[in-house]
Formats: sequence, structure tokens, C-alpha cells
Amino acid sequence: MKLTELEQKFMTAVPKDDFYEQGFESVLWSDVFFDAAEIDPKVGRGVLSSLIQKGFIEGGVDAFSLDEKGVEWMKANFELDEEGYEI
Repeated sequence: MKLTELEQKFMTAVPKDDFYEQGFESVLWSDVFFDAAEIDPKVGRGVLSSLIQKGFIEGGVDAFSLDEKGVEWMKANFELDEEGYEI
């Protein structure tokens, strides 16, 4: 499934987040994530909603984590080990 430019920016920022401490099992706080990724919160919530609908992200407005498609996308676009950490 193809992601928009904003969705790609969002997904690319996930492993760079300070709360990405548990690899693919990490839970990220939306407000902190939007600030760190330099994404306007209003735009970020829309992108988050779209990624949830597409099955890349699970969670809600306050906190989220990667879903199965999100993990697959991350593995295809980054050099990560099986747990989601950079190699």
C-alpha cells in the first residue's frame, strides 16, 4: 500500500522518537512525537488517523504503536533487526 508524503514523514520519524525504547513494541505519546518530528499537531492527528485506518499504526489520539503493516514498512525502509532496532 502506498503512503502519502506526510505518512512517510510520520513513519520515518517513529524510530527516531525518544520513546522508541522497545523497538517495534514501543508506545509513543502523540503530543511529544508531533513536537519532536516537527509535525503540526492538527496535521499529525489526521495522518495518525489515516495510518490507523490503513493498518500501519494502532492506538488512538494520545498514544500509538506500530501495527503489523507498520512493522513490515519499517523493515522494508530501514536497516532494523527483528526487534526493530537499527543494525
